[in-house]
Amino acid sequence: MMRKQLLTHKRVAETEIGTCCTRYLEYLFVKKNNPDRFPNIASWLADGLLVLAGMPIIAAVIFAVMRAYRTYHPARLPLRKAPEDFGLRARRVTIPTTSPRVSLQAWQCFRNATRPTVIIGHGIGQHKGFALPYAAFLYRAGYNVLTFDHRNHGKSDPDRVLWNKSGRFTDDVYAAIRFVRNQPGCDKSPIALLTFSFSTFPALYVLKRWDCPVDAIICDSGPALDVKVLPERFIDAGKATLPRIFKGPILFGIVKKIYRWTINAMLGVQWPPDFRSFNGRLLLIANEEDIVIPPDEVRGIADLYPRSEFWVAPTTGHLMALRRRGQEYSTLVLEFLGRAFAESARTSK
Repeated sequence: MMRKQLLTHKRVAETEIGTCCTRYLEYLFVKKNNPDRFPNIASWLADGLLVLAGMPIIAAVIFAVMRAYRTYHPARLPLRKAPEDFGLRARRVTIPTTSPRVSLQAWQCFRNATRPTVIIGHGIGQHKGFALPYAAFLYRAGYNVLTFDHRNHGKSDPDRVLWNKSGRFTDDVYAAIRFVRNQPGCDKSPIALLTFSFSTFPALYVLKRWDCPVDAIICDSGPALDVKVLPERFIDAGKATLPRIFKGPILFGIVKKIYRWTINAMLGVQWPPDFRSFNGRLLLIANEEDIVIPPDEVRGIADLYPRSEFWVAPTTGHLMALRRRGQEYSTLVLEFLGRAFAESARTSK
């Protein structure tokens, strides 16, 4: 019985060996007469290595594009503070925009129509809750205050359109100004803007629109004179949050370049701003240790407008001036607004 099984296995093995030999001879014959049907093994290996080498590059490009999209469409942060936590009596309002499917959510702290109004924006990825510490000292000083969420932020509606982001975020500032102007008795009342980082750009861009004049603009932690390289600084500041694979010198360089190109392509901005139609006052606040928008970049904007004021908060980083220099900051802002609104009252007579 055992001998019979061994003979059977031997025949099978001989058959398999014969088949392999036959197929190998057939391969050599066919390859010799039809070389195009059987590419060189080295070519296969080279192609495979190219594919493997290209995959991280393709991944870096996709990651950079998605990162740019998430910059303008960030994850919504929860509201952890309410106006009441800062002693503010606020009314929750909805502000329509020029986009039919987009409206903005806002808090309005209203004293009376005879008082000036300060409209407060926020930084990228933030919401109107960020503005509450600023709204508190402004409201205590006697001003009406309106804090709002930009589109794609806070409780405001999403806007997934991928182009002309500069115009769309400027629409938000424009809508907030028109909302205040449409309040009973406020059509002629003075208005100031207090904006931060990314919202400083539409605050100055809105000056191109003749039908929404403002009396004063305060820009904290921005804007930058060279807007084209700003995305690279932004991603440099957030390098620690990137996946490890994209932190190396080659792939990180690719991510930076693609991110910069995508951000600027989606933004579609004509920069620097045109100040010819602006007759109000401008206060630019920079931070000495800001690596996102350095003081020299903000100073470049100040140099474009002779009636601007410029202050550098010592030993502070991006958006940290009020937190680190609270009394100095609030005094600076209130004195500036006092001068700006007094000048506006004189020129309107």
